[in-house]
Amino acid sequence: PFRLSNFANVFESGPDNSSDQANRTDAAPVSFNGILQNAGDNDVFALDAVAGEHLRIEVFADRIGSPLDSLLQIYHADGRLLARNDDYGSQDSRIEFHVPTTGQYAVTITDKLQRGQRTAVYRIEVQPVQSQLKAFLPRPNRTSQRQQTVAVPQGNRMLVRLGVQRELDSAGEVQLRFENLPAGLQASPVFVPDHEFWALAILEAEDEAPLGGGLARVVPTGK
Repeated sequence: PFRLSNFANVFESGPDNSSDQANRTDAAPVSFNGILQNAGDNDVFALDAVAGEHLRIEVFADRIGSPLDSLLQIYHADGRLLARNDDYGSQDSRIEFHVPTTGQYAVTITDKLQRGQRTAVYRIEVQPVQSQLKAFLPRPNRTSQRQQTVAVPQGNRMLVRLGVQRELDSAGEVQLRFENLPAGLQASPVFVPDHEFWALAILEAEDEAPLGGGLARVVPTGK
């Protein structure tokens, strides 16, 4: 397994176990990469950030086959601990960090159980988060593609559950609109109420709709 993104890469190089030995880097978006090889090992990366930014700092380790059970922490330049996270939906850590003041911060990663081994690789992605809406088909199993396609018989209908993910201050009712549906297929209007994350849509195929398929887009629009 591997993780692919277009972020700039910074690779840890020791010794880097304290803030004054931190691996130097640029501002986000950026990714930190390394291995916690020894018991009690922790790696430190210096991150420049601007007041008011909302940064998502996320570890990829367990999800890409690493035995690492990460503990992620963010420190101010004066040594104060500002945020920490152990698990976020898996054994991987994630922090939503609202930058309080412009300056340099220390991002540290260690194994929660203080283990270390040559295969304990990690990747930390740091990216600014913008207000946005994302539409998706809710999954019964996060690691499966089950229910990620919809089949509608000719002359019949199919009920589909659609979800919407709101980032930051994207609130209010959201309309979901289908684009590029296969020929002969129509969709009902879909509105996701405020404080809800999903709604039902009806897909209906004409009696003579041609057999086939395609990739359709679901476009969310906020009010």
